[in-house]
Amino acid sequence: FLYADGRRGDLDQAVAYGEAALKIVPSCNPKYVEVLSTLGLALAERYSASNDENDIDTSLAHLRASTSLARTSRDRYLSYRCLSDALFVSIDHRGRVDDLKEWVASTRIAAELFPPDNSDFSVALSGCGNSLLAQFQESGRTEDLEDAVDYQRRARDELSHAKLPDHPVVLVSFSAALQFHFEQSGRVEDIDEAIEALEHGLGLCPATSNNYAIL
Repeated sequence: FLYADGRRGDLDQAVAYGEAALKIVPSCNPKYVEVLSTLGLALAERYSASNDENDIDTSLAHLRASTSLARTSRDRYLSYRCLSDALFVSIDHRGRVDDLKEWVASTRIAAELFPPDNSDFSVALSGCGNSLLAQFQESGRTEDLEDAVDYQRRARDELSHAKLPDHPVVLVSFSAALQFHFEQSGRVEDIDEAIEALEHGLGLCPATSNNYAIL
């Protein structure tokens, strides 16, 4: 499904197509998990625009079902990646702690299933770091913060080791994790590395880019 500029009409149409496909594709069909996952993500996208609780609840129900039905590595990756995205939307709007724990678990599984030679592998690793950092902010557990920094460092290293284009947002996420770590540890090395990563990320992002304001 393509949601052109996130317009409500496009989202409604995507959901309608998905619901129609779900009625005609039997659960034994190899495409069933893909249909469930794509419909679930479309409902989560629409929830972002509508704030209709039924959309996000149905989205998460479909996506949880897809993770339990997925058998191939491709289907498992797709279902967990979509579940992770939908949980992020839910957390952003509702802030439920149970969703936060599930978000951490789903991002980790999706990253483990992600093809390492894919150019977005660093983004998947960074997503794990972001979910763990959010969990640290909720739990205060040092282990969550340490894991968040580890994932963000792996994401940063993946950019250079695989000779991939630098992703400014990955570098800035690494910087954010290090700043939290500095607040806990007081290690000057953390803040120095955080500043270096932030400056690198800003340097890679043109001022006209939509990401510049985020950075």
